[in-house]
Amino acid sequence: MPSENLNLIRRLAEIYGILPSYTDELGRSCQVSSRNLVRLLGVRGVRAGTTAQIRRSLAAAVTRDWLRILPPCLIVTAGKVPKTWTIHLPVGRQAARSMTLRWTIRDVIGGSRTRTIDRPIIEAAKRIGDTPYVRLALPFPRDIAVGSYTMEVEAETGGRQWHEAMKVVVAPGRCYAPEDLRCARTSRRKHTRSERVWGVSIQLYGLRSRRNWGIGDFRDLCDMTRWVAKLGAAMIGVNPLHAPPPGGTSPYSPSSRLFYNAWHLNVEGMAEFHHPETQALVQSPRFQRRLDTLRATATVDYEGVFSVKRRVFDRLYRVFLSTHMRQKTPRGVAFQRYIKQEGEALERFAVFQTLQEHFSGRTWQDWPVEYRRPDSAAVRQFLHEQQDRVNFYRYLQWQCDVQLHAVKETAHRAGMPIGLYLDFAVGIDPHGADAWSFQDQVASGASIGAPPDLFSPLGQNWGLSPPDPESLRDRCCTFLAEGFRRSTRHSGILRLDHAMGLFRLFWVPEGRPARDGAYVSYPADDLLGVLAIESRRNQTIVVGEDLGTVTPEIRRRLMKRGLLSYRLLLFEKSRHGFLPPHRYAEQAMASFTTHDLPTLAGFWAGRDIEIKERVGLYPDKTLADRDRNTRAHDRQALLNALARERLLPSGHAARAEGMKTVDTTIAAAVYRYLARTPSWLVAVPLEDLLGDVDTPNIPGANSKQYPVWRIKAGPPHSTLEDWRKLARVNAIARALNAERPRR
Repeated sequence: MPSENLNLIRRLAEIYGILPSYTDELGRSCQVSSRNLVRLLGVRGVRAGTTAQIRRSLAAAVTRDWLRILPPCLIVTAGKVPKTWTIHLPVGRQAARSMTLRWTIRDVIGGSRTRTIDRPIIEAAKRIGDTPYVRLALPFPRDIAVGSYTMEVEAETGGRQWHEAMKVVVAPGRCYAPEDLRCARTSRRKHTRSERVWGVSIQLYGLRSRRNWGIGDFRDLCDMTRWVAKLGAAMIGVNPLHAPPPGGTSPYSPSSRLFYNAWHLNVEGMAEFHHPETQALVQSPRFQRRLDTLRATATVDYEGVFSVKRRVFDRLYRVFLSTHMRQKTPRGVAFQRYIKQEGEALERFAVFQTLQEHFSGRTWQDWPVEYRRPDSAAVRQFLHEQQDRVNFYRYLQWQCDVQLHAVKETAHRAGMPIGLYLDFAVGIDPHGADAWSFQDQVASGASIGAPPDLFSPLGQNWGLSPPDPESLRDRCCTFLAEGFRRSTRHSGILRLDHAMGLFRLFWVPEGRPARDGAYVSYPADDLLGVLAIESRRNQTIVVGEDLGTVTPEIRRRLMKRGLLSYRLLLFEKSRHGFLPPHRYAEQAMASFTTHDLPTLAGFWAGRDIEIKERVGLYPDKTLADRDRNTRAHDRQALLNALARERLLPSGHAARAEGMKTVDTTIAAAVYRYLARTPSWLVAVPLEDLLGDVDTPNIPGANSKQYPVWRIKAGPPHSTLEDWRKLARVNAIARALNAERPRR
């Protein structure tokens, strides 16, 4: 490719937010090839295959803002609103000088203020074709409160008139933080123990109990909440509870991030369960034997769970229809109130679920063309004809909402200062409900992933659809704002998976390996603004998962906006070994590991390395050997770190060589080490509490190679009713409480 074209392509890519290079985790600069830049420009709808196409696309890119009077949306930060804002009009300088211009800003309750400007400031001028354009700077309203507004502009000159409007959102400067956390950040005095708390994180699907139906449910979550509260925990965290696609098992590949996974419903807690029609089915010996089998499996039998729960859900809804919905009982009225409250978003989700059922599970891209858009006449007619079935899916979401509220109330009654901690996935399944409902805000032709790194030498392609940055900005980020709003409604903490996605995401062109991807920029200030609105609305703390290839600038900006950083002992290292506790960030949640990394026991045994080698995730054997050598060094470094903190008991082996497992003493010492950090929150994965070796997920492995997102927690044949008696559990809890007694 001629060097001139290469420079033009890079310039065009930068205009569209495609970064032509990035710095990897080792500090090396990685250049994106021109071929891959062209591929990703094509995903953005920009043609750049020839010199003529490149020049036309550049010309269009530099004039696109001039061709519209106002952008559809403007998001600003309270206390830092701009002095001016701009509009574009198709007039010359002379006409602009004699222009009469008036703007009016209106709030959602009808209040307004108007300002007339006789001589607007001409900021710039440009001729596009035969038409002159000017950019005018207007004073932005001062002392404007947090909230949503409509800004209307009227302009007149030489007998020509314009009237345009845009949405203005004024967002808080920071996400919510409780008083203890604010004091910890601002006070110069040393931390007192009461300022720091700890909690337990679980994979809900993997909970074993004597009463669930083969998969962890919301009743199990209530039981776990009461139990860990007694241990001293301030919160209980769960994997994403997003609605999955048909047959989907990964919580991080959801059909929708707005609505919930109904398979976690406690069927026996639904009012209609006690109806004779339902009881006749469930109490039959054959059905009970099926439940016993599902409970006894070592991994979650999703297909079996779906089969039995779906059969019962259908019966429960028929009972609800006949006894409540059609009779307009208080329970039926409550359901109607929920439908009205959730509005169009719930309607689209429920219609999608019904259409997917109607078309026998085919992806929406393969439906008849008239059903591929949620606002089509065919879809509206389908909704009218299938109202009862659409309401079936609304009913399941209503029950999820009711049962999650019960979990929140359980945590409150148990004295948990934080309560439920929910996880928000970084992306969506391209064939799911959100991709159909918000397709104007989702890019097609690429998926989200990660560049090659030490953890995944081949890079990662997660198969998730990326949001379209420009469409997000134009629509006030409603796609993500709706998800944030619903996720903060019942949670004391919201964790954002891959929080760097607020700034940039690694796009992999369709059909290409992960190494052919590039980072694409996002309107971070806008996204952080809508996140802060929902965080403060529901008083929800936000944790930004800032692991992997994250720049210091991104981490600084996340923390400046009030998000807690996410610090893992496994990664908090220097060339001298693991960082001492006092080196951890205060505004952070600390833990030993996460769902994609080895458990404490698995780390010690090298179980993750063994599995990655077996399933072919290492390009060559030398990388596996490198990781084994590093792990041997890290095991010893961990014992050394514990010894420096005087956490190794007298007489305990100080050499890692020959230690085949992590005993209770070491496990408790590791979490006491983390509890000594100034980090405001420490999270203990349930797998570490119970001593599990296998991790929930091995990135890059498929379900045939490894039971990803299927592993049940705890020793075989044990249940959560048994776990509270385990010596390891109580030893770790005592260690944490010694450093962080809960107020």
